[in-house]
Amino acid sequence: MVRSPILHHTLLPVSTDHQTLKKFDTHKDTNASTDLRLLSPYHTLLAQPSQARTTILAPVHASPLTSLLPSLMSRKPMLFLVALTAIASDFLPIFLANISFSPAMTKKAYTICTYISMSILSLMTVSILSLLVSSLRSKRWGGKGKLPREPVTIAGKAMFLVHGGLVERFEGMSILGTKERNQVVEGWERNYGMGVVDGGALAIDIERFISRFSG
Repeated sequence: MVRSPILHHTLLPVSTDHQTLKKFDTHKDTNASTDLRLLSPYHTLLAQPSQARTTILAPVHASPLTSLLPSLMSRKPMLFLVALTAIASDFLPIFLANISFSPAMTKKAYTICTYISMSILSLMTVSILSLLVSSLRSKRWGGKGKLPREPVTIAGKAMFLVHGGLVERFEGMSILGTKERNQVVEGWERNYGMGVVDGGALAIDIERFISRFSG
């Protein structure tokens, strides 16, 4: 399943009342791969205003397998690395179970399983270290800022939409199909970003209506 994570909720009847939005806050614990897939378009918006196809129309893939090739083509190495690790880790128990040598196992099978297990564990270690370094860079070494709230729930998404004018600008889009809607939005040739709008709130909007957010 692939969908646009931002436009999917632009037509919700949201409210500025934080207590109302909390009713929709139903996020459950997720893993790093899921969080990266969900948050990738938002980090692109926060880093710099970009075209609609890489921001508000960017698809979110439901599994690491379907996100592997798109993340490579869109030049997102961290997302690609974590997706590859998530896929490889599913096979790790199979190879680990064959490391304990027994008379029923050939030496060749034992050796292959040992090296594959070591490779997967090494890949997992590299992924963890990469995530740590990326987090430190974002906080200490001139990163592009940090989201004050992760938009992984309906309430989280609404908080970034309600203060800007994006909902009004996309009025009537709900009657269009996904393909037709994307063609219309891309035809506007506008850049979208996440920044401070009038009133001091952080929101997603067209580039000229926002100012830089430093985190």
